[in-house]
Amino acid sequence: MKGLPQNLLKELNSHSEFVVDPEQHARMLTAMAFAARARREIGQGELSDVLEIIEAGKLWALEEIADAYEIGLFMDEDCAPEIPRSTSLKLPGAFGRALEAVGVPKLSDLC
Repeated sequence: MKGLPQNLLKELNSHSEFVVDPEQHARMLTAMAFAARARREIGQGELSDVLEIIEAGKLWALEEIADAYEIGLFMDEDCAPEIPRSTSLKLPGAFGRALEAVGVPKLSDLC
């Protein structure tokens, strides 16, 4: 990738936004990526890579939320989300390692 638009890159690196609302943040990033493609700011291959990064980020955030409930970080167990646990989703706690674990290159390698 030659380079991503700065606004898209900034949002991709916003780990806290992924944890606050993984689904919504992924939808917003997906819309941004398709808009960048429509404006010809990124190519088809870059779009594909960005969509993979978005999915990896969402899965990482869902796993982090599930882990937080599992270790008792949140006291209100009645509000715990129903997140399916699977060994295939067992990603490491750090965002960068999570991306590497699913085979997504580092953002610094793409830009």
